[in-house]
Amino acid sequence: MRLLLITLAALAFMSFDDKTHGGDIAGTVKHEATKQPIPYANIHFRGTTIGTRTDDKGRFYIKSKVKKDSLAVSAIGYKTVVVPVAALTDPSYIIYLQEETYALNEIVVRPGENPAHPILRRIIASRKKNDPTSISQYRCQTNTKIAVQVDKRRDLQNDTTASANDKRLPIYYSEKRANNIIDHTTGLEKQEVIYQKQNGLGILADFHVDGYESAMSAEVNFYQNKIDLFGKTFYSPIGDNGLSYYKYYLKDSALINGNMVYTIEFKPKVKKDLAFKGFMLVDKQTWALRKIETALPKSANINYLTDFEIKYEFAPVNDTLLFFRKNSVAAELYYHKGGKVDGKHKLLINKTTHYSSVAIGNDTIASNAPKEVQPALSIEELRVNHELDSLNNLWWMRGIDKITTTAITGYFPLGKLDLGPYLEYVKHNKVEGLRLTLAARTGESFHPRYSLSGKLGYGFRDKEWKYGAGFAYKPSCEHRTLLGIDYEKDMTIIGSNDNLMLLRENSLHAGEDNLIASLASRRRNDRLSISKTLSVWGEREVAKGVASRVKVDFQTISSGEFIPFSYNGTPVDKISNSSISLQTRLSFKEKTTDKFLRRYYLGTRYPIINMVVTGGHYSTPQSKGEYLKLHLAYKHYVNVGLGKLQYALEAGVIAGSVPFPLLEVHRGNETYGYSRYRFNTLNNLQLASDRYASLFMEYHLNGAIINRLPLLRELNLREVVSAKMITGSLSSKHREVLDFPVMLHGLKQPFLEVGGGFENILNFFRIEGVYRVSPHKLQHAPRFEIKARFQVDF
Repeated sequence: MRLLLITLAALAFMSFDDKTHGGDIAGTVKHEATKQPIPYANIHFRGTTIGTRTDDKGRFYIKSKVKKDSLAVSAIGYKTVVVPVAALTDPSYIIYLQEETYALNEIVVRPGENPAHPILRRIIASRKKNDPTSISQYRCQTNTKIAVQVDKRRDLQNDTTASANDKRLPIYYSEKRANNIIDHTTGLEKQEVIYQKQNGLGILADFHVDGYESAMSAEVNFYQNKIDLFGKTFYSPIGDNGLSYYKYYLKDSALINGNMVYTIEFKPKVKKDLAFKGFMLVDKQTWALRKIETALPKSANINYLTDFEIKYEFAPVNDTLLFFRKNSVAAELYYHKGGKVDGKHKLLINKTTHYSSVAIGNDTIASNAPKEVQPALSIEELRVNHELDSLNNLWWMRGIDKITTTAITGYFPLGKLDLGPYLEYVKHNKVEGLRLTLAARTGESFHPRYSLSGKLGYGFRDKEWKYGAGFAYKPSCEHRTLLGIDYEKDMTIIGSNDNLMLLRENSLHAGEDNLIASLASRRRNDRLSISKTLSVWGEREVAKGVASRVKVDFQTISSGEFIPFSYNGTPVDKISNSSISLQTRLSFKEKTTDKFLRRYYLGTRYPIINMVVTGGHYSTPQSKGEYLKLHLAYKHYVNVGLGKLQYALEAGVIAGSVPFPLLEVHRGNETYGYSRYRFNTLNNLQLASDRYASLFMEYHLNGAIINRLPLLRELNLREVVSAKMITGSLSSKHREVLDFPVMLHGLKQPFLEVGGGFENILNFFRIEGVYRVSPHKLQHAPRFEIKARFQVDF
């Protein structure tokens, strides 16, 4: 389960290609005069394109069945050497290269100045015009490969017959080739898929994330000042503040195709700074990057991560512009119990994107752009796909797939039937006592475009049957469309609504009354009543990032056993409510994936906005009336300093007089679990408003303080602080429709609670103390409490 969650979390950030290791030929490349290792030297079999590069210690390792008798070894600033293959059977063999120097023309070096610094200033001054993402119009073709494998090397270390590939278990593989048209002047970003395939274990076989393989989906752009990775902000080595965070070393200059190219190495000035280490090749004519290779420092303190490498190559498309040629990202993550990085149980995640057929503006395809034809599957790719197919047919793998599918979707697949949602099967509250429910739906194997669902439950205390049925249909349309109808008679929390689901969009339910809430409750839930609801709804993706939902509800809310309805002391049996709502959802460059009839949102660096307009009519035995509700939800995150600030805003207004269950009843939390979008020191049905604004904020410091404390930093903890606030008002006219329960009040002063604690405990938990600043007293609600939260986060 941990492996699957980490794999999905990593894919939610990016996707990756294969990076092979191992070999029959090994050695070390060194400088002949200084005997120092030469990093990033090129090694290849003469007459072929098969080869590798040395690591930062000058070592290389090649495995190939190619029968060639010699290797060519070259590096910028050194003379090429040809070495017989027969001499490289001993891994301790050393290849020495002689230096070949070039003059640094037209570079002004000030007395005592690092010679790399004036080059860096030229790069920074030319950064905007050299950034490929700033081109107003272009076309290109991309070929993106993603591979995820488990490294089993430690388990097979005594098996001398096993190759490097034998020690890897494939998890996921995909490839996509597409034509891309980008026009920033009109906002056009069009992709035409030429070829696409994917394979994976279990549920991952269908795991396709929209938004990764477009022409400008590169996770990293070094031409920007700052780079967002894993919720942290790293400083670019060619950013405006590069000299404040990096040390630079001018290592070489060489003529490549008639142009002078400089090689500059860089590394963080301060170990704990969020900066890269690596090298870059810079074209002197344009001061643009020709190549950059970086690695993420271990001090970045990212969950599960043991290695992270980024490699970008650029190719000229005209005399003044270098465009992307190849981008690759490779990560190694550990996921075994205990979290010790010892080389065992590593997840290898790789992505490679090749760019070809580049045309700028209205130009024809550039003649000097690298061309690429659709390659046949390599032996390694055939092996990966064959192993995935074989593993998916194993009985134990099918069992694991069912369990992981249940964890992600909430439904356990059982042939053509899916059992679930599983959290609804058993729960306990003060009204129903023990409640058992059987719920199921027809699954994707029954029909991929529609589903029939139903549930039947019984409370042993109230001796009431609860039931429901539904139908959802996904027609075959160019734009994603869903239609559905549902009916249910069930126990619900009085005053609850769907607004929470605008912030927790991937959740199956609001989490107010289920098995986990029952087990973690600090008080027995009694603010419940029976409601009967018929809903007819439709969803449609109008355009990329724009979706709408229309819903019509016919609802009856019955008086509760512990929260009875009354008007001027006279009992009221029920409230009838009919409403129609229109929801509009806006996002930009958001990554999503679809599974059966559900869409899962995997994040974007831009804000997500939901707007809902609801008009309705209610009636009670004593009165009736109309109302209009407006609600706005805004969710975003920004990187501030060394940490990440997540925040959400809600605001709304209710026009007209309504019974109190139809007010904006602010969400409380009656469990010991920490909730991001509930008020943790507030009970249910305690505060309500008809005009309101709410703010939820969390600032994740990523160990900015603890990492600098010698003993505490070994605990690998990270600091987190939070603040939540409500401000609003409540008109007395609503009391003329229905009496308020004794515990329900309006806001006489803003509600404010703050918290602070630690996360990354065992890589899964967050512990936080929460304190209510105001109001000082709320009946039966705690002023301070310790909360815990389970989470999978980098």
